[in-house]
Amino acid sequence: MPPSVSIIIVNYNSWQVLTQLLISLTEQTLAADLIRDLNVIIVDNNSSQAKPDFSSLNQQLDQQNITVQWLNNTENVGFASGCNMGAAKAKTDLLLFCNPDIEIPKQGLNNLMQVYSQRRVDLLTPSQINAQGKPQRVCGRFPSLYRYIPIMGGVFKQSKTTKYENNVSYCDWISGAVILMKNQDFKRLNGWDEDFFMFMEDVDLCRRASLLGLKVAVTDSTQWLHHHGVSGQYQISDRVRSKSAALAAKHIYINKHFIGWKKYLAQVFVGLKYVPELLLGWLLSWPIPKPVFVSRRLIFQRYLKNIKHGFKKSD
Repeated sequence: MPPSVSIIIVNYNSWQVLTQLLISLTEQTLAADLIRDLNVIIVDNNSSQAKPDFSSLNQQLDQQNITVQWLNNTENVGFASGCNMGAAKAKTDLLLFCNPDIEIPKQGLNNLMQVYSQRRVDLLTPSQINAQGKPQRVCGRFPSLYRYIPIMGGVFKQSKTTKYENNVSYCDWISGAVILMKNQDFKRLNGWDEDFFMFMEDVDLCRRASLLGLKVAVTDSTQWLHHHGVSGQYQISDRVRSKSAALAAKHIYINKHFIGWKKYLAQVFVGLKYVPELLLGWLLSWPIPKPVFVSRRLIFQRYLKNIKHGFKKSD
């Protein structure tokens, strides 16, 4: 019997691209031998922008026997928490975590499901392109101490880490923008780590999956469109929160997965890489109160606060 699938989408002010994602779902012709039931669970993290009328799209999806469930948070609890909230409502065999800024090509779901059913893989993502058609980096190897060396770290970021087999490349981690996995495996992993507000939670999930012997891979049998940075473009507070979360996530990941002297040295490396730029922005923000400098001042202040609290929660 083919599996049932829940698509879990966490939204924050991404209404325009979310609309495009739902439209792309209405254009899917689902193969009965690959997907038994398809459910969509949308978690809105207290968006500040007004919600459009989705009634027409909901009706179109309902006519295709695709159910849609909306969940609303009273605050922005972050990506990981939102995903866990959606997953808790899912009763299906498989979970497909999907950013709202994704567009699925026709036959995209069928192609992804076919690879998942035929290959030895537990966490799978499709290859991705941006709006300009440029391929996006969706996989890599787990960060090491060398990855965080100031200036030199980018050399290790680009290292090849995958093994290609029949349209599937096995790797350490895949992008959380799209991840297909079994519901039972997600429960074995105890879900996403909510210490991560956003960023690095996908690397963490894959690292914990690898410790359980689960296979992580990307397939080029289908290529999905990914719009980037939509949810954080409206207000300076959103941009500050996003950039602060990205910086804090590095420290949270290091605290969790590094041991001994490597942990402490990696923390120092991260500080050496980012603090000078933030400190300069903080100094310039007073005589030159431009948004670019003010945002860096606010990021720096939040960074100091996170250091004080030990990066327990990147919010």
